[in-house]
Amino acid sequence: MAAPYSYHLLSILLTFSLSIHGTLTVDYRVINTVPQTPGGQRFEREIGAAYIKQVMGQANNFIWSTVFQQNAPPERKNIPFVNLYVSQFRPGDGGVALTWGENNINVSTTQLAGYRGSGNWDVRKEYTAVVYHEMTHVLQWGGGGRAPGGLQEGVADFSKIKANLMQPGFAKPGTGDKWDHGYGETARFLEYCDSLAPGFVARLNKMMRNAYDVAFWRQLTGKPLEQLWKEYKAKYGNVYSVNVTT
Repeated sequence: MAAPYSYHLLSILLTFSLSIHGTLTVDYRVINTVPQTPGGQRFEREIGAAYIKQVMGQANNFIWSTVFQQNAPPERKNIPFVNLYVSQFRPGDGGVALTWGENNINVSTTQLAGYRGSGNWDVRKEYTAVVYHEMTHVLQWGGGGRAPGGLQEGVADFSKIKANLMQPGFAKPGTGDKWDHGYGETARFLEYCDSLAPGFVARLNKMMRNAYDVAFWRQLTGKPLEQLWKEYKAKYGNVYSVNVTT
């Protein structure tokens, strides 16, 4: 989830550096602001800052190389550091995590405290998937602020598909009543578009560096967005509904 947020930092700042292809260094910082809460204690006990920093680095590399296919530093956002705060959301914020500013991630201890896994999907794996989603927000281009929010959330969940980190209950192919619903439903539509035009998501992200236009879809696939959505729904036997955000 991407949203603005600010916090008063309460605990020790832990840093970690990763060299990317010998040309870029990113510092990963994990700050547990509420270590005495049930969620903060569970983070320390079952996940830990060292593990999350390792995942942040792995996610960063994976997103740059595989999801966005940004092989040269000039193609990427210049992100010298990423902060991840483990803290309580204010009432009404909801959600598991959010990204705010250019390079800040917040993980909710409210959600963490009560999380119950399913089978081999434990709390570490759940928050690995969360980090991949939020790191995508940090690294993706947003069309100069004009890209649909649902598209950006879909791209973030597309990273989870590529990394095989779809949690139990993740959207199935063909689900959703509009293409830009966001999250897993939009991610599955992007997966379909990527099957038609390999590298679609990576190229779309590059095109959104400074702008967004619905015409990008036709440029990349040869088909307008509305037709792509209609054919996607038909492929899985679902009812087509017109909802195209320009």
